[in-house]
Amino acid sequence: MVNPNFRRRVLIVLSSIILLAVLIHLYASDYNFTANKPAWLLAPPPRPLVLRIGIISQPKEFARRQAFRENSLRGVPKNEAIIHHRFLVGYSGEGDEDRRVLEEHLHYGDIIRLDMKESGLRLGEKRWRMLKWASEAHRSTYDYYLMADTDAFFRLGALARRLPYRRPDLDSPQTQDIFIGRMGFHKLHFKPNPFDNETTFEKEDDPWELGEYRGDEWYLYPLGYGVLISSHLVDRLASPEVVLPHHVHYPADDVLVGQWVADFAPGTTIVDDHDGFHDAIKHSWFEDHNKAVDYDSVCVHHVSASEMKKLRDRTEFAGEWED
Repeated sequence: MVNPNFRRRVLIVLSSIILLAVLIHLYASDYNFTANKPAWLLAPPPRPLVLRIGIISQPKEFARRQAFRENSLRGVPKNEAIIHHRFLVGYSGEGDEDRRVLEEHLHYGDIIRLDMKESGLRLGEKRWRMLKWASEAHRSTYDYYLMADTDAFFRLGALARRLPYRRPDLDSPQTQDIFIGRMGFHKLHFKPNPFDNETTFEKEDDPWELGEYRGDEWYLYPLGYGVLISSHLVDRLASPEVVLPHHVHYPADDVLVGQWVADFAPGTTIVDDHDGFHDAIKHSWFEDHNKAVDYDSVCVHHVSASEMKKLRDRTEFAGEWED
């Protein structure tokens, strides 16, 4: 006879596993492949899309970085997309963890160690440093800078095929200011701090001392898990004549990036791409951000390492990678 306590423990464990699966895994209902492959996916782009990809990451995200390499970066056909990527990582202050990050970089050569302590309140500064890294390359050598998160899955070859089909007018990112992603609205502004090393924006007692103000007009900002910024716009924002507010202890760093474009690059063509950039079904607390994965899904957010592999292995995406 089975011990009742053992049976109870087994039921608890099984229930926990089922609940976890319901919470984090993709199911058949989370996909929408009822239609045939779209025309844009049937032929390679007229020329490769050249991308500089900056992936924002924390030191502890060893598994996420590996999943990103394996599922989004590995095997992208060079006749579709040419990629140069870096993970931008600060310091945790934990000796063993920081040592493992250094060893990871020595193995892969794709990590930039920032001279800053990791903090959720310094994400705006981290985005600024990522932008500066992107601007180190001359705009004639690449098309777009892609800001990415480690919990987003990208079909980079499909992205390269889709862009010229959906927006044929945006055919010169080296000369056009272009901003592509899933957009929200905000009107929170911060004034730039003229003293790069000052702590003006670290004060918490008086929000007006932070340089914060609300403008009369709303602006579009990108949800930061996947944003395309044309090389011309990168140069414009990273110009020595432009002082972007970045020493801002404000965790909504994607809003800050939207403010940079609104205030310092007026006239930029902004593309709000809800079909291509979205969260997986039931993976975001904002219901309107969730969308079933289909052929248009070139960036799927809030997915685990196992879900990334599941997405890459979909039969509908077969042939999009060279391995």
